Amino acid sequence: MYYRQVPPVSSLDRLREIRETVPRDPDAVDDCCGLLIEQCGVSSRTEAEQWLVFLRALGLVETDAGRYYRTEKHVHRTALCSALRTQVAGAASVSDWLSANETETMSGNQPEDDHATQTTSQSRHDEHRSRLYESVENDLPRTVREGNPTGGDTQQVSGEEYVSRLSGWLQELCAERR
Repeated sequence: MYYRQVPPVSSLDRLREIRETVPRDPDAVDDCCGLLIEQCGVSSRTEAEQWLVFLRALGLVETDAGRYYRTEKHVHRTALCSALRTQVAGAASVSDWLSANETETMSGNQPEDDHATQTTSQSRHDEHRSRLYESVENDLPRTVREGNPTGGDTQQVSGEEYVSRLSGWLQELCAERR
């Protein structure tokens, strides 16, 4: 089974913080989404749900009778990278594309001296993001391509945004640390 929820890209420390907020006992709290909003400053119930499903995909939380609880699994970058690639829809395809195109970057971390440079950098970023999405689009589930990863009634994120988030998380969790 592939998971189809990816929260906005953040740091490994933020992932740990959110994971640590989830109780160990599934009966400890009735509303885990509310807990993440209140204690971690997550912006909405939708984003809180994205975090919980993403953490579940990574093996860091589980559910019991519809309630989330934190697992005892340690947060190691290598294991998280592996789980991301194997458990999240489209992650392996995005990872493969990024590896094949590693000389380009989605982050655009080049100095931006003036408006023309910023415009050029943004254009390169947009072009790269678009090519990435086009190359992996057919590997994504239909619900993700249509901006509805859960298959429910509300649109969560666009397919391009989903791929962009995957790309960011892959870079955060799988990139070699020097």
